Amino acid sequence: GGGDGVNKQDCKMGFWLFASKAGVSKVGHYSASSPAVNIDMGFTPKIFMVKQTHSGNSLDANAWRWYGTSSGIGYSKSMYSNGVGFGNAGPTVISTSATGVTLPYGNNSTNADNRKYIYYAHA
Repeated sequence: GGGDGVNKQDCKMGFWLFASKAGVSKVGHYSASSPAVNIDMGFTPKIFMVKQTHSGNSLDANAWRWYGTSSGIGYSKSMYSNGVGFGNAGPTVISTSATGVTLPYGNNSTNADNRKYIYYAHA
């Protein structure tokens, strides 16, 4: 591309590629849904990354949010992929099960009105 965000002259860029592998990782997408979005991955993720697919000027619209701990997900802090540090995601934004995650409705970062999201999860 010719835009500064993907191809600015004399700037270093980094790119990540993700793939799904049964029992290890899952790449996917979903649309917001009330009362919650349930994603079946076939495993309990320890890392869950999510990003809105629409463009906008807010941090929620532009940054990947990372959720995860070595003991699983289910807490109210997240880390932004663009280097701005940790954000307070509010009440528990993600809960896990033996086969995936549940994302309660109403959080801009994970499940808000008329929004679409892409995600990557890792066991």
